[in-house]
Amino acid sequence: MITSNIIDGDGYGIWLRCSGNNKIINNVLVNCFAGIYFQMSDEIGSGGNFLRYNTMVNCGFMIRGSTLSDYINDIDVSNTINGKPIYYYINETNGFVPSDAGEVFLIDCDYFVVSNIIFNEGNMCVTLAYSNFNTIEAIKDNSDGEGLYLDSSNENLIQNNHNISFEMVNSDNNNIINNSCEGLFLTESSGNNINSNFISKDYAGNGIYLYRNSDYNNIVNNIIKLNQSSYGITLGSDENSNNIIKENTIKNAIIGLRIYTSSNDNEIYHNSFFNNTQNAYDECINNWDNGYPSGGNYWDDYNGTDAIKDGIGDTPYSILGGNNQDQYPLMLPYGMTNLTITFVLRPFKSLISIKNVGSTTALNVHWSLTFKGGFLICKREYSGTVKPLLPDEEITLHPRFFFFGLGTIEIDISSWADNAPINTEKIYGHLLLFFFILIP
Repeated sequence: MITSNIIDGDGYGIWLRCSGNNKIINNVLVNCFAGIYFQMSDEIGSGGNFLRYNTMVNCGFMIRGSTLSDYINDIDVSNTINGKPIYYYINETNGFVPSDAGEVFLIDCDYFVVSNIIFNEGNMCVTLAYSNFNTIEAIKDNSDGEGLYLDSSNENLIQNNHNISFEMVNSDNNNIINNSCEGLFLTESSGNNINSNFISKDYAGNGIYLYRNSDYNNIVNNIIKLNQSSYGITLGSDENSNNIIKENTIKNAIIGLRIYTSSNDNEIYHNSFFNNTQNAYDECINNWDNGYPSGGNYWDDYNGTDAIKDGIGDTPYSILGGNNQDQYPLMLPYGMTNLTITFVLRPFKSLISIKNVGSTTALNVHWSLTFKGGFLICKREYSGTVKPLLPDEEITLHPRFFFFGLGTIEIDISSWADNAPINTEKIYGHLLLFFFILIP
């Protein structure tokens, strides 16, 4: 039994390593790195501990296990973090965590919601162990703690959180979307979707770190903006393969994207690298572009030319560390483009002209045509899809319709793409049978 202690310091207050069935009661822990820390190993289990009336100030409770039984402890709300209770749920479903939580632990729990909670000066915010299909959203971490920890937890939704760091171990198929992050660290975690996050600080020296045996993850459309003392994205320590890394912006890193130690067969394209000490390093075998005309990545230190003005450099960009090359480097950062559209109305053979006036290939280009007002002997709405358009490329279409009627007509003609906003032109005129008279 560990009871009635007052511990004030910057290390671990109470640290149990590979030790189970203990009673920890009525202790006060202040300004510790971790107030109470349970650390387990693969050889020795450490569950069955009993915690009551422990008060932690400017520190919190942490647990790291290797099996589910390591996490089975008796911890109730009499244990507090900065005056707020620890909620420690075991083997429950369909719960909603109260907003006054000091820390949250979901152990073998499914379909919980953790939402709209502000965490202050603890070690952890939320720990999920062997817990699936939970939602973690709109939480904020005001401390420098470790934020969110997932162990053997799958298919959870983690979105719209603020100032949160992530560590994931043996956790697959989670969706990590639109968070303000302080780094993500993945170990033996695969099939995760890491999308549209803003990462302004590092975790273990990296913005995103696929540490060991983390495969088939999608790292897409994130902004990683560091302070020149950390790595942007790292794949290393052991095999990390078949990941897709695309449409990310990586700024102010020691190395923007670093790959080592048998991390092969990853797809890397449509990323933009700015103001990094070194943009990329790869000592393995990976694909750094998506072919032509889709292209590769934007490199701010690329000095090649673009003779045919297709937005893709004429010479490859070499990746330091091995023999990898981006065969189709982008001349401008990957992102949005703009389309123009022109419509010429004729009784039997009208034409639509769509042009890409931006510097990036327009993907999945659409058009629509709508007639409003008047009396018409024809359909009022037409639409279609055309091939991707390279920068400065124009395509002319001849939609087939019979234009006949009477009255004042408004014609709305629009074009847009997956990476281009909608552009609508309006034409007004009087229709008299086959004849259309424009209104200036």
